[in-house]
Amino acid sequence: MARERIVPDEPQFLERFGQAGGLASSAVAVNAPRSVAADRYRLLHFRIERLCEEHGLKCVAVASAEPGAGRTTTVLNLALTAARLGDRRVLLVEGDLRRPCLERLLGLPPGPGLADLLDGDAEIDACLRRLARPPLFAITAGRRPDEADVELDGRRLRALVAVLKHKFDEIYLDMPALLESADASLVASAADAALLVLRPRASAYEAIRGAAEALGGARILGCVLNDAEGRMAELGLGMRPALPG
Repeated sequence: MARERIVPDEPQFLERFGQAGGLASSAVAVNAPRSVAADRYRLLHFRIERLCEEHGLKCVAVASAEPGAGRTTTVLNLALTAARLGDRRVLLVEGDLRRPCLERLLGLPPGPGLADLLDGDAEIDACLRRLARPPLFAITAGRRPDEADVELDGRRLRALVAVLKHKFDEIYLDMPALLESADASLVASAADAALLVLRPRASAYEAIRGAAEALGGARILGCVLNDAEGRMAELGLGMRPALPG
């Protein structure tokens, strides 16, 4: 059976990167594929993929307790790692409307995105950005509303993700910081499971507990620890419910 056509083939949907002004240097999965960091992202993706296959998951939200933990770098490299495999349709969605940065990291010009979709001002096809190398699709934050109007509609987001799961094999959601934004729990509720990204510090356990409480009843795949030098270590990947209160 032929795969469902995702977006039209008009040139405006084809964005190429890898040149000056393209992908950010933090996208090591593409910019430095033989590096130790890229290898760790491949291992992380492999383990997440196995868990998703085992539990029938398609949509993973990548979360952090606070800003600056490396959450966006992690979700960006996970999505790029998956796309580089070339045998699946991968989508990266920017769910942080207050601190959007995905267009800058991907070297994309401004365009409609998640905010426009949730407001009913745009269709899915108009918001999908197709990156040619590797073949990754992205939905950026889109129009940034006034601070007073920044609010996610959880019901609409869940309905949107349900539609996208019919079009893509893997979906990665970049969430707002859990302890900073009430929107984070809404984004998590739209995903099948969440991955926590943390920085080591004295209150790491308290941060994990606070983040898990903010996730509500969302399932947690596990935790990734990014140290000050950008090295990554896994803190137990494995499907589990949110930590008890």
